[in-house]
Amino acid sequence: MPNPRNRWLAIMLMSFVLAPMLQGADKELDVKDYCDLAVKALMVAESEARDRISVLQTHEGNAKALTGKMQTLHAEYNRQRNELYATYGTSIQEFLRYGARHQAAIKQYLEENPGVQASLENANSQVESLRQQMDALEADKLQKANRK
Repeated sequence: MPNPRNRWLAIMLMSFVLAPMLQGADKELDVKDYCDLAVKALMVAESEARDRISVLQTHEGNAKALTGKMQTLHAEYNRQRNELYATYGTSIQEFLRYGARHQAAIKQYLEENPGVQASLENANSQVESLRQQMDALEADKLQKANRK
């Protein structure tokens, strides 16, 4: 017959091991957190776009070297994005699902919070502008790098 004390210790140990894993499992974003996270995710995207532009402007090697630099940069920002979503107890997939499921509530929240809406619109506009600049630079740089 198992010792009750040992069984109790095993249960306590399991609770300490499993608790951190389960903490975020049942936590769902609320609309405010969703919007805050959206703004922060756009700030990460903006930072990544600026870094990509910098690499494109300074790169002097071949296309393979440029692709390697861009992949390294992308991996670093993916890590940052994953950490950001994790601080909210979610993932990018869950974030996207939440947005799809709660469109009306998000729209209402943004209408009631014009400052948040302005932040989202400004950040989105900035990222889009940087992406257009980055795409133009990347096409030009890859074309020149392929000649080398």
